[in-house]
Formats: sequence, structure tokens, C-alpha cells
Amino acid sequence: MQLYRSGYRIDFGHLMSSHTTLEVAPAHGRLDSWKEIAHYLNRSVRTVRRWEEKEALPVHRLAHEKRGSVYAYRAELDEWWASRRDLIENESSETRDASQPLRWNRGRRLWPWIAGMAVLGVGVLAFALVRTRLTNPPRIHSIAVLPFDNLSHNPEEEWFSDGMTETLITELSKVQSLRVISRTSVMRYKGTHTPLKQIREELAVDAIVEGSALRVGDRVRITAQLIDASTDLHLWGSDFDRQIKDVLAVHREVARAIAQDVGVALTPSEGVRLQTHRPVEPQAMEAYLRGLYIGNRRELPRAIELAREAVRLDPQFAQAHELLGEMLVIQADSHQVTYAEVLPEARAELRRALEIDPDWALPNSVLGYSLFAAEHNWREAEPSLRRSFELDPSTGCIYGFFLSAKGEFDKSIEACRQGLLRDLANPATHADIGMLYHFAQRYGESIASFKKALDLSPDNRYPRYYLPFTYLLNGQPDQAFEAWLKLITRADGPMAGREERFQKDYRTGGWDAVWRDYLEMKPLDPRMRLRAHLALHNKDEAFADLEVLEKLNDSWISRLQDPIYDSIRQEPRFKALLKRTGYPQSTWQ
Repeated sequence: MQLYRSGYRIDFGHLMSSHTTLEVAPAHGRLDSWKEIAHYLNRSVRTVRRWEEKEALPVHRLAHEKRGSVYAYRAELDEWWASRRDLIENESSETRDASQPLRWNRGRRLWPWIAGMAVLGVGVLAFALVRTRLTNPPRIHSIAVLPFDNLSHNPEEEWFSDGMTETLITELSKVQSLRVISRTSVMRYKGTHTPLKQIREELAVDAIVEGSALRVGDRVRITAQLIDASTDLHLWGSDFDRQIKDVLAVHREVARAIAQDVGVALTPSEGVRLQTHRPVEPQAMEAYLRGLYIGNRRELPRAIELAREAVRLDPQFAQAHELLGEMLVIQADSHQVTYAEVLPEARAELRRALEIDPDWALPNSVLGYSLFAAEHNWREAEPSLRRSFELDPSTGCIYGFFLSAKGEFDKSIEACRQGLLRDLANPATHADIGMLYHFAQRYGESIASFKKALDLSPDNRYPRYYLPFTYLLNGQPDQAFEAWLKLITRADGPMAGREERFQKDYRTGGWDAVWRDYLEMKPLDPRMRLRAHLALHNKDEAFADLEVLEKLNDSWISRLQDPIYDSIRQEPRFKALLKRTGYPQSTWQ
């Protein structure tokens, strides 16, 4: 059986081993994919797509195919480049050294003046270019893996292309000398043609990885290319044709190749890890990737089912054990179930993942968080959280909350800052560091971080929930009331439509009148109710709400270092709560 798509002939009769490649048979003088066009022009796929939209790059589409099925002729591209070279090079002068010639690839028809050079001159030029490349390698310390293109153009296959993006990010993140941007920050570029220069500035990275993925049955085709973000030039690229059971091995191969190309020195353990792999049962791999995709969409019950299926099909599959444990913890942390219902299974799965793969940050981080936030087992939580941070600084904010609870505020902020450097476009990470600034009573920096989170995601309730109280502690009651009113009277909330009533309360009696009126409405949220009782010095009622949160294993109980509790910090009941929940005695003051 043969399948023809975009010039690639996939002969399933010959796909007998993971080393068999899909045969590429483009028409003579024709380039049959975005990747081939980009490679010919020595630019990224993102850039040539933008040129097609903005600069009339001569790209053709097959009439019977979807938008992604494209081709171009070399002669037309040469003519187009000749007519626009000066304009485009002027526009890109800020991102590419004007003294550096455009680097043409194999098969490129060179300009006539080069073609007329003597053989010796060409050899000298080639040697000089190669020598420059070898003696002046790009300085790359940070990488963003952009969302892989789904070459099937079937929305039902997005789980596969997104899974390929995330697993490559995971493998690259294990190279400690590289700063790799998190999935959350890069997924905002999915389906966009954002220029690489803008991505470089927004994510503060030196290089970009672009790729594509296609699955046909148990066979997969993965392409990846590394691009210098400052010059838009290709540094490395390759195609991988494998069985689905080998996709993790492919990503380790890609990570190893990228590390070698940018001159990163791998530690002995990293070298061994990137050379080691075992095939995964194909159905287990599919269940895992689907569960990962659905879990990222917070469809937790279905994600848990798929993770359990992957574990059942392949008990040695560490990633499946980790995914199952993580989804169970998130399900409890979001109060869909109680911690008591899921923690035994979650802990067993996370520990099993670490037995198979001891040097993996994520299961250490999730395990440490559950021990700290749910069971208040600080002694066992600390080594897991610290080890996770050592292996992958992107987990720094979770470790930071633990350090903050111990009263080590400067260390907590620095740990979270390391995570933020790898997650600059994630509003939750900006909110996390905003919380840590708040705990450290650095309110101005906390407010700035919350505002940044809201700039990135105006409807995000996490920063919006805490911003009013940071304003209050910073001596800005009017700004606090404005922020609180937006939160409490949102259209989907129980206080919707009561803006004028609260505004009248604030005008006539300030915050005390607002809080009294709020409590008369008998709110159900114990966290906001606790805030009101603390503000009105209703100590008994405040401790009743704290007891409710403690029984719920609510994450607020792991944040008792918050200055909002200073009015009751010396109360024996509060010190007893700190003791029950594991806080060190040094924080009882």
C-alpha cells in the first residue's frame, strides 16, 4: 500500500524497521513542503510563511489538498529573491549581520558572479566560510521549542503533534546547561506566524526549534530544525522516520544532536541518559500521548483513565506512571476529589516513575508538593523538591513556596525567578513570584508581578484573587477596592450585579462597611470569608474558617506565612495550627 502526500512517497511495504526511512521523491526543480522551501532559502518555516503572506513569495498549493500541501519551483524562488533581496535584507538588518552572506544550500543555483569564479577562488571562499563557522560558533544557552506542525491537518491528530512538542521540551530540559522554555510559554504561538525576532524578544532565547509530526498507523515522521533566533539562519535539521514505540528515543536523539551542535558539554549522566532508551508498547504510547493532551486541557477524569491504560499496557513506561500520579494530585488540588481518595495511588505511581527514571525532575516536584501541601510532611518533601530544582530549575516556583513557608524568603524568590526565566509567557508563573514577593512583604514587586500576569491573561483569576490584598497591605485601599470589585462581581460569580451596592458601602464606610455587607450575604467561599473576618478582627470566625480549610487540605494551609495572618500570629490557636501543619518553630513568631 502506498500513500502519497506533499511529494513524499510512503511505501508501507518497506517500513520494516525503525531505521527504514520514508522515501522523498520531489519533482525535478520543485520543493514539495514548507520545510524544503525554508531549507532552500535558508530561513525558518515561520519566516517563509510570513514572506508568502507579506512579500508574495511564489508558493503554490495543490487544488485538491488542504492549505498545508504546498510546493514551489526553484527558478521562481531565485527570481523572487533577486527582486526583493535588498528590501528584505534591509528589513532584517537588526537581526542578521549584514556582512554575513546569505548561506545557500545544496542544489541552490548560485548567482552568476559566483558561478564565474575560478575553482581555487571558490575553494578559498568555502574554506573561509567553514572556518568562520567553526571558530565563531553561535553562543546558544537558551532554546524555545515551538509547537510542532500537525502535518495530517486533521484536528483529531493534534494530540500527537502537541505530544511531540512536549516530549522534546522534556528531554531538552534534562540538559542542565541549557535554559529551555516551558510548554506553557511556547503554546501561545501555536497556529500563529509570529516573527522569530518577536519570539526571541518575548521569550529571551538564543535559538528556536521548529518541527512537524505525522502519524500513519504505527509509523511516525518527525522533522526538527534548530534556528539561530538572532539571524534566522539554520543551524541543524533532520528527519526521523520511526515506529511510534520509538518516539521517545527520537527526542533523545534530537536533544543530543542539538546539544552537540551548540557546543553544550553534557555531564556523564546526561550523556548516558540521552543514549539510553527502550521501546514503548505502541498502544501504551498512544494512550499516554492522548492522556497528556487531554490532561493539559484539564479534562482530568479522562486523562487519568488514559494514563492508567498506558501503565497497564506497559508497566515499565515511566512517563505514564508520572502522568497518572500528576493528574491525580491535580484532581485533588482542584477539589474535584479529596486527597485521601487519590494520594495513595498518586504516591505509588510517582515513586514508580522515579524507580524507573531516578534523575527526572517532574515526578520529584509533584511528589514533593503532595507531601508538603497535602500531608504537611516537610521532612520527606524537602529532598524531593530540592532535587527537582537541581535537575530542572523550571520547577523553581514550587520549591520557592516551600522555602517561603520556612521563612527563607530571599531564597524562595531566587528559586522562582529561575523558573520564571524558563516560563516568561506564563501568567501563572508571574503570579507565583508575585505571591512570593507578597509573603516577603515586598509589595511593590508583588503588585508589578500580578499586573504582568494580568497583562498576559486578563481573565486569569489567580493573580486577580490576590492583588486586592497586596494593595491593602501596601497602603493602597482605593486600588485594592477597585481590584476586589472586579473579582467579586464578575459575571460568572455569586456576587454578580452588586457593583453599585459595594461602591456605596465603600463611599460611606470604607472597607469595614464593605466586609460587613459581604458577610451578610453569607458567602460560601471560606478563603474570602476568612479575609473578611481577619479584617474585622472576628477571631473566632476566622479560626472556624481556617479549620474548614485544614480539613479540606486546602493549599492555603501551606501559605500560613502570609502577612494577612499577622493579627492572629501570636494567638495560641494559630501557633497550634502551625505546629500541626509542620511549620518550623522559627516561623511561630
